[in-house]
Amino acid sequence: MSQTSGRPPRPEDSGIDETIRRSLDQYFKTLDGQPPHALYDMVIQAVERPLLDYILNHYQGNISHAANALGITRNTLRKKLALHQRSPAAISQRRASQSA
Repeated sequence: MSQTSGRPPRPEDSGIDETIRRSLDQYFKTLDGQPPHALYDMVIQAVERPLLDYILNHYQGNISHAANALGITRNTLRKKLALHQRSPAAISQRRASQSA
């Protein structure tokens, strides 16, 4: 939490917002005039997958802690992991092998 305001940082304060804007600018440049398709789903998946990996890695595969940090239920987290074909055990094993 921010020391000055008592609230957690917002995405626009952390640079995530600007990073997404730059990525979208680049995406539209590569379209070369073609209309985008399913842009919302593409962006959500592009952000959600690494977020889930990172949080599960941080909490060493602990679903309860990861779900709490994300502000979602464990069942919702499990559904999102299944959607992205992610396994908490595989993510924490990957972390262990990278640190060895």
